[in-house]
Formats: sequence, C-alpha cells, structure tokens
Amino acid sequence: MTRTYPHFINGLETPASDGATFPVYNPATQTVYGHAARGTGADIARAVEAARGAFPAWAGLAPADRERIMLRAADWIEAHEDRFLDILIDESGSTIRKAKYETGYSANLFRAAAGEARRLYGDTFPNDKTHRLSFVIREPLGVVAAISPFNAPLVLLVKMIVFALAAGNTVIAKPSEETPIVAVELARGLHEAGFPPGVFNVVTGYGPETW
Repeated sequence: MTRTYPHFINGLETPASDGATFPVYNPATQTVYGHAARGTGADIARAVEAARGAFPAWAGLAPADRERIMLRAADWIEAHEDRFLDILIDESGSTIRKAKYETGYSANLFRAAAGEARRLYGDTFPNDKTHRLSFVIREPLGVVAAISPFNAPLVLLVKMIVFALAAGNTVIAKPSEETPIVAVELARGLHEAGFPPGVFNVVTGYGPETW
C-alpha cells in the first residue's frame, strides 16, 4: 500500500482542491513509490492567501527569534536524517552518499542563514541638505516562490528558501513533479521545528496546472 502525500498549506496537510493525485515513481524500479496531491490554480491561491496572511507577523518577528527557529529546523533535519535518506533514495534514485550529502548540507544551510537573520544591515549616506540624513533600510519583499528541480530535490530547494526565510519573507514551494515528496516532508519538519503556519507552504503537481 503506497502513501498519499497532500500539499502542505498554512501548517496543515491539505488535499488538492479537487481531490486529485498523481503517482510518483521510484526511478530505479519504475514502481509507484507514493502519490502526491495534483495541484491546481485554486491550490496555489490557497497557498498565496496563507503566505500573505503569515507575512506581517513573520517579517515583524525579532531577528533573534527567526534565528532560533531556523536553528531548530537544522536540528530537526539532522534528527530525521534516516527519513530523508529513505525518501531521497526511493523517490529520486539517489545513492546513500549523495542523500547524506543533501541532508547534511541542508541542515548547514539553515544554520548559515539563521545567523544572517541578525545581519540585515542598512546604510547611511551624506546628504546635501543641512540636518538631514539619508539611509537605506532592508525590508522583506513579501511572498516569494521557489520552483525546485528533481536532480537534488532537497538541497536545491533549501538553497532557494533559507535566506528568503531569514530575511522575513514567506515562501510557496513548487517542487518537481518527479520529486515532490521530500518537499512535503521538509514542510512538515519546519512546522514541527516551530515555523508558524503559512510561512512555508508546498504545492505539488504538474507545472502547467499549478498556476
């Protein structure tokens, strides 16, 4: 019996709006490894709504608090290495060595980005006017998208999201339809590590259908 993996939207495992799924194959055996939610524009709209709703509080969180949450996420990834290894091997055809590299590097990326949450420095500039000061303040953009490939599905997704999250943005990830399950597992882990609902969302499915 294969498992069905829903989207992860607003901190919840969420089926596709129409209930549709699609098969995910083990590339080594060509057998069905699992099924994932087949996303539509309606699912993307739900994810955008969740990410927009979560943005003000996440962006307004003290950098030290975002740092602590991201460090907990790194610890969660390391603590659940075996789970990621199983998915990467069966879903993407990875070797054990490559899967270990992806998992370890992903945890380290969260730690590196966590420190950057405290270093979103601005600038000050001389002004031609008397008693005036010009300055630059760096602010998060809002909701960002991460469309990740199949060939290193965990670490390449993590590379796309960690610094955006550290800066206070919220994220919607659309992983490759060939390797969606590892992204859903990551979303579940970030939620368990303390990321608030809506900060990181995953919508799975085929590219042309998830717009």
